Amino acid sequence: CHSTFLEFLGRNTLETYVLQFHLFMNHAVQRIPIIIPNSGPDGTMICKILNMLVCGVVFVSIAIQARKVTVSTQTTVVELVTL
Repeated sequence: CHSTFLEFLGRNTLETYVLQFHLFMNHAVQRIPIIIPNSGPDGTMICKILNMLVCGVVFVSIAIQARKVTVSTQTTVVELVTL
């Protein structure tokens, strides 16, 4: 049995692990960044959920781009070494 979603997650695991420290570390480490106004601790539940979804989409999108850069760099270095 093959799961495309699990394969996708597995391919991007290293990037998500490394990027979480760079993207989510701020002064309040216990919370994710607030992008949508009124989604802080005293905000409405809808705003909090939307903020979490936006942060998640941005995070995964950046991780996918970082993976592409990693693979491209790796390929270039391997080609240079084999010359």
